[in-house]
Amino acid sequence: NAVRFTYSKSLSHRYQNPGFFSPPDVGVKMYAYETIPGSGKASQFGLDVADNFSTESGSATERSSTHKLFGISDEVTLVRGSHQFGFGANTRYWEFFANSTSRTGGAWDIDGSATGHALADFLLGRVAELEIGGPAVVDVNNWYLGMYAQDTWRASDRVTINAGVRWEPYFGQNVANDAVTIFNQANYDQGITSGVFLNAPPGFIYPGDPGFPAGKTGLNKQWSNIAPRLGLAWDVHGDGRLAVRSSYSLGYDFMAGEYHNINASAPPFGSRSLINDPPGRMDDPWGHLGGDPHPIFAEPNAPYIPYGAFGSMDPDINSPRSQQW
Repeated sequence: NAVRFTYSKSLSHRYQNPGFFSPPDVGVKMYAYETIPGSGKASQFGLDVADNFSTESGSATERSSTHKLFGISDEVTLVRGSHQFGFGANTRYWEFFANSTSRTGGAWDIDGSATGHALADFLLGRVAELEIGGPAVVDVNNWYLGMYAQDTWRASDRVTINAGVRWEPYFGQNVANDAVTIFNQANYDQGITSGVFLNAPPGFIYPGDPGFPAGKTGLNKQWSNIAPRLGLAWDVHGDGRLAVRSSYSLGYDFMAGEYHNINASAPPFGSRSLINDPPGRMDDPWGHLGGDPHPIFAEPNAPYIPYGAFGSMDPDINSPRSQQW
C-alpha cells in the first residue's frame, strides 16, 4: 500500500525592461491600461509592420501568474496465485491566477493591404487589424478525481492478460471571478438578454443567469468517464525469444490550463475587440465609434464595445479522449 501527498507552488513574472513607448506617448488617441494594476507603467505599443520591423515579442507585455497544486493518492497491490491486482484513487486540487496585459497597448497589424507595401501603410497610418482590450485576469481552480482497478493474470506459462478500468469524471474549471460566458441559441432567437450584465447582446448568459450550469465552470459535470484497457502477451515458443503482444486503451486528458483566457479577455471583462482598417487610422482608431470607451470595468451596467470578440463553449463538452491500440 502506497500513500503519496503532493504540493507544489510556482510564481512567474514576465516583462520587458526597459520597454517601448505606449500608444498615447506618440499621440494615439486611446487609453493605455497599466501593465499591472498599481505599477504606474502604461502598456507598450505592440506594433508589427510585416516584413519590416516589430515591437512585439514574448516579453513585450507584462504578465504575472501564481500556480498551486495539492494532491493525495492511495494505491494497493495484491498478489494472489496467478493474479496481481491493483486498486487506487487519487484526487488533486489546482489553483491558477494570472494577470496578462498582452492586448492592453493594442496589437497593431500592418500588412500592406492598403497600398501594397507594409511600410507605406505604416507611414499613412493604415492599420489592417487592431486587437485591443483590458487586462485578462484568469482566476480558476480545478478538482480532479480518478479511481482504478486492474488485474495482471498469468493465464499460463506462455500467456499473460492485463486488464483494467479507470473512472475519471470531468468537473471543468471553476472561474472564481465569474469571467465565463455561454452563448445560448434559444435565448438569441427570442431576444433574451442577461440579467447579470444588462448590456450584453442577446444569447449570452453568465453565472447567476437562468439556464447557466450550476457553479462557475460553464460546463455540466461528466460523471460517466470510464476508461478501459486490455492487453495480451504471448510467448510463442515458451523460450522467451519470440513474443507477440497486443493491447487497447481509452484514456482522458485535460484541456489546456488557460482555456478560459478567451473569456477573461472578452467583454465586459477584458473588453477585447478587433477593429479592421479603422477610418481614423492609427491616430484615432476609435474616432468613428465616438471615441475610446476604455477603461471598462465588469459591472452590471458595463458597456459592450463594438467589434467585441467573444468565446463560448458547449456546456456538454467533455474532456479530450485518447485511444491507443
